[in-house]
Amino acid sequence: MAPAGSGYYSASKAALEGLSGSLRKELRPLGINVTDIEPGRSAPTSLAAH
Repeated sequence: MAPAGSGYYSASKAALEGLSGSLRKELRPLGINVTDIEPGRSAPTSLAAH
Protein backbone atom coordinates (compact mmCIF):
# COMPACT_ATOMS: atom_id res chain seq x y z
CA MET A 1 0.00 0.00 0.00
CA ALA A 2 1.35 3.38 -0.99
CA PRO A 3 1.69 6.19 1.52
CA ALA A 4 -0.53 9.25 1.14
CA GLY A 5 0.72 11.70 -1.45
CA SER A 6 2.64 9.16 -3.52
CA GLY A 7 -0.10 8.13 -5.94
CA TYR A 8 1.48 9.59 -9.07
CA TYR A 9 4.86 8.06 -8.23
CA SER A 10 3.36 4.63 -7.50
CA ALA A 11 1.19 4.67 -10.63
CA SER A 12 4.03 5.68 -12.94
CA LYS A 13 6.37 3.10 -11.39
CA ALA A 14 3.76 0.35 -11.97
CA ALA A 15 3.21 1.56 -15.54
CA LEU A 16 6.93 1.43 -16.33
CA GLU A 17 7.15 -2.06 -14.83
CA GLY A 18 4.31 -3.21 -17.11
CA LEU A 19 5.85 -1.56 -20.17
CA SER A 20 9.23 -3.15 -19.44
CA GLY A 21 7.60 -6.57 -19.08
CA SER A 22 5.81 -6.24 -22.42
CA LEU A 23 8.91 -5.00 -24.21
CA ARG A 24 10.93 -7.83 -22.68
CA LYS A 25 8.58 -10.44 -24.20
CA GLU A 26 8.29 -8.67 -27.57
CA LEU A 27 12.01 -8.07 -28.06
CA ARG A 28 13.35 -11.38 -26.71
CA PRO A 29 13.01 -13.12 -30.13
CA LEU A 30 15.21 -10.40 -31.62
CA GLY A 31 17.94 -11.02 -29.04
CA ILE A 32 17.30 -7.74 -27.22
CA ASN A 33 17.21 -7.84 -23.42
CA VAL A 34 15.14 -5.34 -21.47
CA THR A 35 16.00 -4.52 -17.88
CA ASP A 36 14.23 -2.13 -15.56
CA ILE A 37 15.83 -0.70 -12.45
CA GLU A 38 13.46 0.22 -9.66
CA PRO A 39 15.15 2.18 -6.90
CA GLY A 40 13.72 1.81 -3.44
CA ARG A 41 13.78 3.84 -0.26
CA SER A 42 16.60 1.96 1.47
CA ALA A 43 19.71 -0.02 0.52
CA PRO A 44 19.55 -3.81 0.73
CA THR A 45 21.09 -5.15 3.91
CA SER A 46 23.73 -7.05 1.91
CA LEU A 47 25.03 -3.74 0.50
CA ALA A 48 24.66 -1.75 3.71
CA ALA A 49 26.92 -4.17 5.61
CA HIS A 50 29.94 -3.45 3.36
